Amino acid sequence: MIYVSEDYLGVQSFNNRKHQCSSCGGNLIVDNDKQIYRCVSCGSTYDYEYFREELMHEMGETYLSNGEYMAAADAYKFKLKKVPDDFLARRGLMLAAARLKDMNDLIIEDYNKGARINLMLVCDAVEGAPEKDKGYFEDLVKIYSDMKNLSKLSAEIKSLDKDSKRIGDELRFTKESCQNFKIETGYLAGKAPMEAFVSAWVLDFFLFAAMLSLVVPLAVNGPMITTLFVGLSFALVIGLIAIVNMTAVYPEVKELKELKAYIKELEIESGAIYEKIGKLKKEADKLSEDLSLSTKNFVEKDRLKMKDYIKG
Repeated sequence: MIYVSEDYLGVQSFNNRKHQCSSCGGNLIVDNDKQIYRCVSCGSTYDYEYFREELMHEMGETYLSNGEYMAAADAYKFKLKKVPDDFLARRGLMLAAARLKDMNDLIIEDYNKGARINLMLVCDAVEGAPEKDKGYFEDLVKIYSDMKNLSKLSAEIKSLDKDSKRIGDELRFTKESCQNFKIETGYLAGKAPMEAFVSAWVLDFFLFAAMLSLVVPLAVNGPMITTLFVGLSFALVIGLIAIVNMTAVYPEVKELKELKAYIKELEIESGAIYEKIGKLKKEADKLSEDLSLSTKNFVEKDRLKMKDYIKG
C-alpha cells in the first residue's frame, strides 16, 4: 500500500487562493455597477469569468470528493477550454473518467472498476496534452485499458460460471432421468426399455424355433389343416410380439438413446467451458498482478509529479 504525504494533497491549498490581484497581489473589491473585480492597490480590473475559471480546480476536486463525477468532468473541461495546457484539469478529468476520487483509488483491487471508465472523457483528457505530459497520460491510459480488459475478463468468467452451473444442473437431471427411465404402461411397465426390447426379440426367436420344431414334423406326418393351424397360431403370436416391440418398446429405446447422446453433448460442452474458465482465470490473475504493480508505480509517479508541480 502506498501512503500519500500531506504535500501530495497540496493541490487543494494551491487552488484555495483568495481573490487577489495577479499583478501586485493586492486585495480585490467588487464593483457591482460594472460587474468586475478591482484591485485596491494598483487599480487592475478582472471580470467575474476570470475567477470562475480560477475556481474550476477547486470545484472539480469538491465534485470528485462528493462522487459527482460528471459535474467534476464539466468543471475540468471548462478549464481546459480556457487553458488547454492545464495539467491539473487533464489529471482531474482522467480521475472523473474512471470515477476515482483520487489517484490512491487506483490501487484498490476491484475487478469491476474498469467497467465504469468513461472512454469519451479519457479521450477528452488525453487529446491535445502537451508533450511534457504525454508520458504521464499514456501510462495512465495503459492502466485504464488494462482495467477495462480485466473487467471484461471478470464479466466473461462470471457468465461462463453461470453457464457451467446451468449445464451441470441439466446434466445431473438428465442422468437421473436416464437411470430412472422405465416403460410406464402396459404389460412391460416398470422395465428398462432396452431390457424389454431384447427380451421380446429373444422370446420371438424361441417361439419361432418352437414353431419350426412342431410344424416341420406335422408337415411331414400330420394333417395339413393341423399343420396350418399350428403354424398360423405361432406366426400370429410372433407377429403380435414383434409389432408391440416395434411400436411400443422401440420408441422408448430410441428416446433413451437420445437422452444418452444429449448427456454426451452436455459433458463435452461442460468440459469446454471448464477449460475456457481455467484459461481466462489464469489470464485475469496475470493481468491483475501486472496491474497491481503498474498502478502502485504510477501512484508514486503521480505523487512526485504533483509535488514538483506544486513547488513549481
